[in-house]
Amino acid sequence: MKKVVALFFSAILAIGLTACGTSSDSNGGGSKDGEVKKIVMGFVPSQDSDEIADTVEPLADKLGEELDVEVEGKVMTSYSALVEAMGSNQVQIGFLPAFGYVLAN
Repeated sequence: MKKVVALFFSAILAIGLTACGTSSDSNGGGSKDGEVKKIVMGFVPSQDSDEIADTVEPLADKLGEELDVEVEGKVMTSYSALVEAMGSNQVQIGFLPAFGYVLAN
């Protein structure tokens, strides 16, 4: 349970930091009026990918309820895949170390 709460607060922090940034996408990933339709969270597979996958879905559901936006959680195939997905704006929230964020940005 503590892991879910920690991941939830991490997601909120990541969304807050993402909202402060600028987007190279012409419509900001949402509709023309600036409304976000969907947020994708990316996770790096660690020791037990099944355990992460079980944690991702409830976190995405709760975050979606709180933000009133569809939130999709994806467990990526590797650390590099998450960095590439963030760099190409396919994933908006990534749970990765700071250097990985710098590479993705």
